[in-house]
Amino acid sequence: MFAPMVKTEFKKLARRKLLWIEMIVRGGLIVMFFGSLFALHESGLLTEDTSEVSDVIAWPDGLITALGFASGQGLGGLLVVILVSVVVAQEYDWGTIGLWLHQGISRRTVLAAKFAVLLVAAVLLTLAPLVIGGLFSAAITPSIVGELDLSQANFGELVLSVLRTAYSLVPYIALTFLFAVLTRSMAFSIGVGVGYALVIEGVVSQLMILVGGLPEKIAMWLPGLMAGSLSELNQQIVLSVNGEEREFIVEYLDPNLAAVGIAVYTVIFLGLAFWRFQKQDISG
Repeated sequence: MFAPMVKTEFKKLARRKLLWIEMIVRGGLIVMFFGSLFALHESGLLTEDTSEVSDVIAWPDGLITALGFASGQGLGGLLVVILVSVVVAQEYDWGTIGLWLHQGISRRTVLAAKFAVLLVAAVLLTLAPLVIGGLFSAAITPSIVGELDLSQANFGELVLSVLRTAYSLVPYIALTFLFAVLTRSMAFSIGVGVGYALVIEGVVSQLMILVGGLPEKIAMWLPGLMAGSLSELNQQIVLSVNGEEREFIVEYLDPNLAAVGIAVYTVIFLGLAFWRFQKQDISG
């Protein structure tokens, strides 16, 4: 029953306007960001030289910038929180979950199908800014550096970077999934998820990094900063072709440790969600 449930859930997701709105929002923000910098560069108002602008919006560096918008450390975490809350919590109000259970489908199958479809959504939400940003970057690159050389991007690494970026969103999916099941409230689960992303990841973690020492080491184990560790590997889109070396301001965890840490967060949050759902009175 799992495969048919996944198919049904994906059809439901595809019909939700929110998914397409979020994809458009991400793509639109990339266009606005790239377009603004390009306009300032062309007008001569930017004080930075051409190489610095190129490192942000020109091909192939623009691909890395676009993926940064999609990662758990960027806007991606916030938007995926909203999507998960709607997909999971709203179904309690609609009575859809109870309907599936009454038809004999197991609770684990219902929840697992929803999570699997949300993983697909994470990939789609990662691809949207990458495709739009990549096309825009390719279009403006000749005006910035004089020519467009598509071979400057390692497309094998680009595929891996998409998967890494989508993977960085998984803890946010699992955390919001848990609170959506616990509270059955779309508003509450959105509030918790967005509050965590903005306060803990956005403010507290940065303060811990500034303090240094043990607080900084603890901060490195938060999902957002582990996402930053994976995002460093996305630099290979460029570095593996051009043979460049770049220094990073923040010293993140080893990417392998970060990947394991993200998996641990996901298993804990998702495990708690499944445990609570198994005992939950859906009719209440």
